[in-house]
Amino acid sequence: MLRRFQLKGKAGYVSIEAVVVAGLMLALGAYAISQLYETAGSVMWEILSQVSSLFLPGGSEGPPLGGLVLE
Repeated sequence: MLRRFQLKGKAGYVSIEAVVVAGLMLALGAYAISQLYETAGSVMWEILSQVSSLFLPGGSEGPPLGGLVLE
């Protein structure tokens, strides 16, 4: 009975190592998502400039696909 009480007294205990590891995992995940967002944005603008160079006279000057006028 005494041993059962001692285990119950430690219920809810979280070690500092678990907190540090969880914090590092959250920080790494946030960094990875920010890098993914940045890379996706640059890829999108590169693709839009290549597509707009197909349709706009004079290459990719002007807004991408915004000034597209079909004649």
